[in-house]
Amino acid sequence: MIYTENDPETIKAIEKGIPIAELEKRMKKTRDIYLGLDESLVQVIVEDHHTMQRLHISYELLADVVEALTSNQQKQYIKPGYTGIFTFTEVGCPWGCKTPDEFYSFAGLNAFILPEKYFESLPNDEILSKEYLDLYENVIFNDRKPIPDVLRLSPVSAHLIRVHHFLEGRESPYRMDSKKMIECLILSGN
Repeated sequence: MIYTENDPETIKAIEKGIPIAELEKRMKKTRDIYLGLDESLVQVIVEDHHTMQRLHISYELLADVVEALTSNQQKQYIKPGYTGIFTFTEVGCPWGCKTPDEFYSFAGLNAFILPEKYFESLPNDEILSKEYLDLYENVIFNDRKPIPDVLRLSPVSAHLIRVHHFLEGRESPYRMDSKKMIECLILSGN
């Protein structure tokens, strides 16, 4: 299916039974900000769809790599020059989807993929050192503003990509930018 902004079939595919206005409300008012206040869900998904086509990346391939990282810390998908920080979390889907185990929260790992330059001053043997915690708070979250060279993936990320073709909004600190993913993750053919 080719997504276009004003196409009723596109809208229906995105809504999955929940009106766009309700989805946008959920995505803008939750603890995990999925969509910026001034963003349109349909516009974000349509633009990302065209970018994915232009880059010749399938949603399924991207979701498989993200799932490997957020479920098993499979670091072989991280390109040289980048590293990952992994923390456990539970995150819900804004569409209200259940996991295969019939839970509403997707439990697993947050994977923060970032350039190794952030780790130059950190001790290798103290994963929970003060320096690590400062890095975690200041570099990764940075007052909930997007940081251009940090990719944040959560347990729900693979589901959002695979089922909803949603990489999160451009104003979201949790944006899964397809170009950034190509830059720091090993995907077949890149």
